[in-house]
Amino acid sequence: MSGRQPIEPRRGQVLENQKKYPRETKPQPAYRTNVELRPRLQPIHEQMEELSLSTVYFLLAALMQCLSLTCLCVAVSMLKWVLVIQPDNLYPRVSISNNFGVPFEMDVNKLANTSTPFVGKFYFFSEAEEDVMPVMVTICIVCFIVGLLAFLLDFVEIKCLGQHQMSISVFLHILSGIFIITLMVLCCWCFLKIKRRVGEGAWKRFQLKVSLGESFYVTLMCLGLIILSIILSLRSMKTKSEITTMQRAASPKK
Repeated sequence: MSGRQPIEPRRGQVLENQKKYPRETKPQPAYRTNVELRPRLQPIHEQMEELSLSTVYFLLAALMQCLSLTCLCVAVSMLKWVLVIQPDNLYPRVSISNNFGVPFEMDVNKLANTSTPFVGKFYFFSEAEEDVMPVMVTICIVCFIVGLLAFLLDFVEIKCLGQHQMSISVFLHILSGIFIITLMVLCCWCFLKIKRRVGEGAWKRFQLKVSLGESFYVTLMCLGLIILSIILSLRSMKTKSEITTMQRAASPKK
């Protein structure tokens, strides 16, 4: 027998056969999309449930400190610690100059065709008492820096401080409150000093009215927020110490 070579099908015939008898397609495995591979984001309320009670108190203290810093910035931007006002129906008219929101001097100008017995400049403070304004400026700057450090320590964990970080933060909260109280005491001292001065001798002629300004009351709000931050910080320390004591008691003794 002579061996026959297999007949190769033509190209056109192969294409026709593929159309008549298509190959069975196997189902392809479903690949996960990028969305499925991403971790599920937890809602805010679920994240808060994972925090300890001590951490929640500490975060609330930081919030109160942040609001107090905002009030301090508003008070400094307004610069109205003490106000001195002259009634509109009185003459001669006076112009009052302020230094860091505190009345510094009063200028009395002579009116035309009138005899004004008191003309010139009147100072609310003596030369030795004028240093109170730079002291108030310094206290505001230092109070802002201390409050900002306390706010940052409530959020940023510094490993080198370890367990002392919470104590340092509480100390800074208390220190910022002391500076705010000092600022308010100086403001009240200026108010009483000016009120006493406008009731003396030639000052009575101008009938000036003295009152505390808006900055003083905004600073009072700042003090209240700092007191809340101190209370929350101390509560956080107490809660953390109680949890630590319970964990030590529950751990097996060696």
